Amino acid sequence: MGCGGQLGQYGAAVSSVMQTSMKGQFVFAVLSIFLPLSSIEGQVDLFVIAAGNPGFGYRPVIDGNLVVWQRHPDRAVDPFGLGTIESRDITRLDLPVETIANFNANIGGLFLSRDYLFWGGSSLSYVWGRPRTALDGGNDILVAKFGRVVGATRDFVVIKGSSWEFKDAHKNRYFAKSFSRIADQGDDAFIEIAQYRSEAWSYHVEAVSDEYLVWQDRDPSIEAETWKIYAKKVSSRMNLDEASLVIDSKAGTQQVGNSGVLLAVRRNMILYQGAEREEEGSPLALYLHDMYRNDPPALLEVFATTQDPYIERRMGSPSLSSDYAVWRESEFDGKVRFTFRARARRIIDGEPIGQNFTIADISADRIMIDGNLAVWNDTRVEDGDFVTSSIVVAELPGTRGVGDVNQDGQIDLSDPIVILSYLFLGGWQPRRRLADFDQNGGIELTDALSIIEYLFFGGKGPG
Repeated sequence: MGCGGQLGQYGAAVSSVMQTSMKGQFVFAVLSIFLPLSSIEGQVDLFVIAAGNPGFGYRPVIDGNLVVWQRHPDRAVDPFGLGTIESRDITRLDLPVETIANFNANIGGLFLSRDYLFWGGSSLSYVWGRPRTALDGGNDILVAKFGRVVGATRDFVVIKGSSWEFKDAHKNRYFAKSFSRIADQGDDAFIEIAQYRSEAWSYHVEAVSDEYLVWQDRDPSIEAETWKIYAKKVSSRMNLDEASLVIDSKAGTQQVGNSGVLLAVRRNMILYQGAEREEEGSPLALYLHDMYRNDPPALLEVFATTQDPYIERRMGSPSLSSDYAVWRESEFDGKVRFTFRARARRIIDGEPIGQNFTIADISADRIMIDGNLAVWNDTRVEDGDFVTSSIVVAELPGTRGVGDVNQDGQIDLSDPIVILSYLFLGGWQPRRRLADFDQNGGIELTDALSIIEYLFFGGKGPG
């Protein structure tokens, strides 16, 4: 994996997690070898925010500056442990990782919204939640005894009832539950908002933004039927008849099987997997579609055909923010080696800009982005069997937040103080992209002086 910026950008984070144990020192040495100094597109910073035992981080999620992940227990220490849910505020890497709850790490399903963290949801667990204002000690809330969370808006959480739910009234349906009734288990607290006929057996097959619920469906009685993508405005959640067909993916079971096509949504934008043509053997591709416009979807990437899935490039784990589309790309050399890459494309005002680029070589099965911050879990092997796992954040190009060094929502005198404390007093290291006010590639005294000049003497703004 490559790393833009300085090794120290993530060194403090690893050190604070692993502390001074002999194992921790060895882990840091391994990470230092496998995360060499380099530049990816010349502008991407990578830093580790947590590291630990094998299986340490599982499918991390990010919203704003908060990253949350599931952690498997260290079997050498706790052979019968279930695991925990942990978090870290990436603006304060001087502070330790926080344990939120004890929970079986073999049960996936983390979802982080601006107001709540949700987890669980399967045949093995209920859906639980906790307000973000009480992550460090609040009580767990039983949200639902069925389904799993697929998204949230400003006002409610969306729960998907699968085809194997115990109650028929929950099967093959999407429900909305208001945050004002989040702990209410009454049937009337769950508002049915959409139905589907075919179960897409994968993650990333439906998504929720503040404006839309987006999902896919096909008629199982028609063998050649392709997966269709549907959307429903949040404001019309009470009306079952207002779902609209957005686009035909042109991909059927002969191309993607029963897994369905992968998709992500941000506001009115859909990032989705589709076929170039509605025929067997047609290459799969990645598209970006604006639901507010009648324009054809923008083609971002074409992948190999699905004729031989073992020797082709394939796409996985799409994620979309207002600034970037990201996805995981895998390639098999036909012999023994798989290569996985995190890939990205810049988005400005809903339009893809420039060319696709590689963020890093990764070993994760999932990548997620919010704003210009992408996150994934990574694994490295040394001497054949020693494994270290880590949570990695990539800060992609973008000037949003520059100067707000401590991320308190504003640029004020406390921001240059953080820089000065780091440079001269051994204080915590801020994120380079936020502290590099003059945009010359480093954190220096001139950055602190430039912020002071901007605040009090009419100096130039960020960048």
